[in-house]
Amino acid sequence: MSFKGKIVKGEVLKFFKKIPHFQFLDKPVLKDITDDLTIEFYPRDTVILKQDGPPSDSLRIIKKGKVKVFMEENGKEVLIDYRVEGDTFGFLSLIRKERQETTVITIDDTVCYL
Repeated sequence: MSFKGKIVKGEVLKFFKKIPHFQFLDKPVLKDITDDLTIEFYPRDTVILKQDGPPSDSLRIIKKGKVKVFMEENGKEVLIDYRVEGDTFGFLSLIRKERQETTVITIDDTVCYL
């Protein structure tokens, strides 16, 4: 279950200025990006993306919380990474428009910009 909400533009611009992928963008470019953002809340233990499931519909940028990215191979879980504030996920399947190659599950309550 996830919950969508409204975002506060000034807060978002400050947050993005701290993220390596976005911090060097000009303010007008950042403003264009943030105009299309939504925010979602995922409670702990929520599967956001599922291995072999449909591709991601958005790039997700973690505002708060922590997720685990892993694959299942031969019935065993193979840890890929933990992602925290400022990290992103969902990019590859979004761009490729192919099935999701990993599972992403929340470790803590997590808030993401989409």
